[in-house]
Amino acid sequence: MDETQLEKNLAYIEIGKKEGARLECGGDRLKRAKEGFYMAPALFIESDNAMRINREEIFGPVASVVRVRDYEEGSRRRERHSVRAHVGNLHDVVEARQPFQTGRRERHG
Repeated sequence: MDETQLEKNLAYIEIGKKEGARLECGGDRLKRAKEGFYMAPALFIESDNAMRINREEIFGPVASVVRVRDYEEGSRRRERHSVRAHVGNLHDVVEARQPFQTGRRERHG
């Protein structure tokens, strides 16, 4: 990552917070022994599809969680979403459908 990209990523962290997503962890510039441009991986929660962090592609260690009621809602949102990188895991893990359908909370994978 170069300085320009780091600054863009840090700007997205601020955008996410201003738009109402909660930064659960990370998102800070890091100092390391080796000179460079480092950022702690960031995780946003309480976000929605209207937020820029979910609509625009971010080339850095930034993830966002969008809560859905069930598998079908998740599928619909994924189909309408322009940036698939953030929502690809829903279809990658077929077993994810089972807990949604039964209401059980189980660990899969």
